[in-house]
Amino acid sequence: MNLDPATRLARRPAQRTGPVVCSLLGRDWDVLRGVHCPADDFSTAYFTAHLPYGPGPFLEMGCGAGVTAITAALQGSSQVMAVDVSAAAVRNTELNARRHGVADTVRAVHSDLFTDVPAGEYDVIFWNSSFVDAPAPEGLPADLARIVFDPGYSLHRRYLHEAQQFLPPCGRLLLGFGSLGNHDLLERLAGEAGLRPVVRDSVTVPGPARLGYSLIELVRTGGAG
Repeated sequence: MNLDPATRLARRPAQRTGPVVCSLLGRDWDVLRGVHCPADDFSTAYFTAHLPYGPGPFLEMGCGAGVTAITAALQGSSQVMAVDVSAAAVRNTELNARRHGVADTVRAVHSDLFTDVPAGEYDVIFWNSSFVDAPAPEGLPADLARIVFDPGYSLHRRYLHEAQQFLPPCGRLLLGFGSLGNHDLLERLAGEAGLRPVVRDSVTVPGPARLGYSLIELVRTGGAG
């Protein structure tokens, strides 16, 4: 498996010398140094455009610059929790929430997955996951490595278990996944968490790499699916 595209993507935030503004989904977004630029790959725009937003609370894990979380607020979600292990990403999401007039709706929290997320329930929980099951390249800072790499899927295992504590009975747990991911391991970990993965949408990106992305819902075992 060629992991060069994933490695390049993970390195880009540190290569920028300062903040930039990018355009995505018809809006401009501030991107601070050290934060993944959502225009650098196809996945942010794709998943953001295909998520099932609703009027209830929404939580995004790994918010980055805040595109998906802020879009949820703009789409009418009553309360949005944007979570990231990177303090720079938290500041970036707050900046973009002010830019787009939803600072009263979007709350950005610095947390290692759900560790410091305040108790509450969210109708939709989503993570555009670090789906590459391989060690990160040597010398890559840990917070940047977690954008792409999750060797052994320890983060995925935690997400599948911990997210359920924040999900009401009719809530939806979603995962942004890719063709460079370990689908068999994801299915096994989901089963251990009492969940089964159901692909709700998928796309293959034109180009030599032929990268694919899938929006996966983790349905509780025995659910309607």
